[in-house]
Amino acid sequence: LACADGREMSQQAMKGLIELADVCCVREEFEKLNKKHKFYKKLDCDKTNIVKSRAEFEALDGDNLNVYFDVDSVCLERADLCKARAIKFRQGACVDLKKATNLPEFLDVSTCSKIALLECDLAPVNELKFRDGAWVYLPKVKNLPKNLDFSKCVHVSLHGCDLEDYKELKFGEGAEVYLSMPN
Repeated sequence: LACADGREMSQQAMKGLIELADVCCVREEFEKLNKKHKFYKKLDCDKTNIVKSRAEFEALDGDNLNVYFDVDSVCLERADLCKARAIKFRQGACVDLKKATNLPEFLDVSTCSKIALLECDLAPVNELKFRDGAWVYLPKVKNLPKNLDFSKCVHVSLHGCDLEDYKELKFGEGAEVYLSMPN
């Protein structure tokens, strides 16, 4: 099922996955997951730039890049991320994107233990998923995605965020949650 969830597959791979889903009696669930937006394209692994620092990221040539930060701590405070189409992080990474601009459509923070997006505009970001036990710092963020789920997070800060259009926000039991009205 995970192969179809957010991942584009070749026709050959899809044929085998459908057969396997039929054998496992999960075809309906498989089809539902396969209709979701594809975060990973078939050839993403072939075109991913692996970097270990902000300097390496900024030295990358080109645009519409797929970037993987292979370090435990990433500081991109006030960085212009316009050259990235997708950014992914190492499992358990602490990521600081405070006041970063031009965030990519595919910003995968599902592996991050801590993520800070202070004063970022999330309008271009397609989806945000958080890892179990994540510490999420989103003060004064603009254009929060409407499908946010904080139920796995242990700490969530939404100081100064406009939450007027949200009918429901999901928080985990026992999570520390900080909310305040925007100025």
